[in-house]
Amino acid sequence: MLEREDIDRIETGMSQAQVEQILGRPVLEHPFAEERWDYIYRYSGADREDEANKRLTIFFEQGQVAEIEDHWPEDD
Repeated sequence: MLEREDIDRIETGMSQAQVEQILGRPVLEHPFAEERWDYIYRYSGADREDEANKRLTIFFEQGQVAEIEDHWPEDD
């Protein structure tokens, strides 16, 4: 699972290699959208009360971070 401190290190203009070095390979890779990387975490406890959904999507343009959609809550 990703750490908030690592997510906060990602900035626009970084290369795909730099992002991969910090966060690792994305969990979900789109075969028709190579410029989009998704990191997803979902947890559902047995009683369904302890649910957690987290997502970080990084969009690249010409191999560099262009946009970051951060839906990874601060409180783990």
